[in-house]
Amino acid sequence: MKGENTLYHKRARDILGKPFTFIVSRYLGVSIAIGIVTGLVIRVFRWIIDRTLTLLTIIYPFMGKHPWLLIPYILGIFIVAWLIGKIVKPYETDVVRSGVTQLKAVLLGKHRIHRWPVLWRKFVASLLTICPGLFLGRERPSIQIGACIGACFNEKFFHLTDKDKYLLMEYGVAAGLSAAFSAPLAGTMFLSEEMTHNFNSRIWIPALTSSIVSAFITFLFFGTKPCLYIPITTKLPVASYPWLIVAGVVIGFLAYCFQFAALNLTWWYSKITFIPKEFHNIIPLLLVIPVGLWNPYILGGSHDFIKYVTNMSLSTNWKAMVAILLVTEMVGSVEQILPMTLITLVAYYVNRLLGGRPSLYDAMLEEN
Repeated sequence: MKGENTLYHKRARDILGKPFTFIVSRYLGVSIAIGIVTGLVIRVFRWIIDRTLTLLTIIYPFMGKHPWLLIPYILGIFIVAWLIGKIVKPYETDVVRSGVTQLKAVLLGKHRIHRWPVLWRKFVASLLTICPGLFLGRERPSIQIGACIGACFNEKFFHLTDKDKYLLMEYGVAAGLSAAFSAPLAGTMFLSEEMTHNFNSRIWIPALTSSIVSAFITFLFFGTKPCLYIPITTKLPVASYPWLIVAGVVIGFLAYCFQFAALNLTWWYSKITFIPKEFHNIIPLLLVIPVGLWNPYILGGSHDFIKYVTNMSLSTNWKAMVAILLVTEMVGSVEQILPMTLITLVAYYVNRLLGGRPSLYDAMLEEN
């Protein structure tokens, strides 16, 4: 038959999608909005922490010279502990721990988060614990705050259901971490590697948008200089690489010790029955005082101390890829990628070899 063997060649219009039908574009506006709000909230969060920890470097040396001032300071710490207990008690499960574990449980359908009550309680309680100098980072509260902001957007404006109902919360996760460190790539990678375990375009493209916007908001207030700026003027000589392996082994061992201690904290605190559970925070708040008298620069997230010793370990909480990206964005240099990759990989492997978990947050899910 005529034309029987004629090949049909598709044209571009048969292959390409119709303009403005990209499904991810429907989430572009809300991802930008989440990034803006999260960036503004975390900006205030970071500003208060930075100013307070700087103030501690003045207060503690002054108290060291005038010991009698420890009495009103300790009384103030008891008031702070009481406030923390009262704030977190109604939503203790969501506010007391890191927040990341609870978010993972939400994504697995094992937990339900109360958005607004958790949002403001996490914000205030985190400030009340970090500002007196407890060894807590800003990243995990920022992640949960961002997630709650995303969830509030869904509850108030979008009402997404079924498999889409957690999308805006996931965008907030990425925006929160990004705003905490001004590191948008690490925020997006953390979401994909630690929380969702996939690179679905409906998730990571809007999440990257939220991350970039929230980081940009922090740039407007804090400048474009990386938040943990360590100027590196020379390249590490090849002869030093064996020592990186040694350092990786030590860091991996310490990471395992950290996981062991972190996963036993709940059990240890359960043995303390003479103090009401909601006021257990008084123990670390008092224990940190002698540390502050010794060296106030290591209090809180220890950013100033890290800048001084130029050494930091991320293998305890963060998977290898996120660790490398986060340090690269925070430090502001890509020249040391190979050494960072080597030491991170060795630390990660040693931690796993000793029986450590690749994700501390997944391990914490098994505590309950």
